[in-house]
Amino acid sequence: MLLNKVNKWLKNTQSCVLCGLHQANALGICDDCMSDLPWSMSCCHQCGLPTSSPVIKICSNCIKQPPSFDATSATFRYVFPIDKLLPSIKYANKTSHLGWLSTLMSQYILSQDKPLPDALVTVPMHPWDEIKRGYNQSSLLANLISKQLKLPAHLSAISKIKRTPHQKELNFIERQQNLINCFRLNEHLPKQVAIVDDVMTTGSTANEISKLLKNNGVETVQIWVLARTPE
Repeated sequence: MLLNKVNKWLKNTQSCVLCGLHQANALGICDDCMSDLPWSMSCCHQCGLPTSSPVIKICSNCIKQPPSFDATSATFRYVFPIDKLLPSIKYANKTSHLGWLSTLMSQYILSQDKPLPDALVTVPMHPWDEIKRGYNQSSLLANLISKQLKLPAHLSAISKIKRTPHQKELNFIERQQNLINCFRLNEHLPKQVAIVDDVMTTGSTANEISKLLKNNGVETVQIWVLARTPE
């Protein structure tokens, strides 16, 4: 009788998907790993970069040269373990992590006390690149966030029509030039939209898509990302 209970407990006990050492909570990670996650704190409301004080809402760069998007919600800083986890999702098919990450991202977005958009869009890949990888991690993330926050996701609203070098291989100026005339809007969107992506670096991709949206009737664009890299 006791042995059966022990076996049942062992069968239903899940190890943390990050460390594998401790019992996982309902999200699949242990309490220690949860407390070690690098949550974003004291960030510019517009670009998501860290500020020196929580009192500072908009950084000096955004005041001097505001981006085309209006607000950024970055759940985590792009440091360990997020800087190891997100590449594994993108390049090693570890998409199962998007389940618990999207839940934390949804909770973080709601905690920001910002107006929710009318719809979500995603950062597209060129069709050949998506076929090669087998999935677009940003679309998978947007679909999960859509269900959790009960917001419509327009996953095919934007297409990438020009194949370009990977942004990570380019400097800041090259990144901006790399994306000119890369994207096409395929459908009419509501006035308030959030662009969902996994990582934001220089913001060049977000800026280019935001320009496209605003040139086609969208009034407010938020950027929702799992992580923001340091400047």
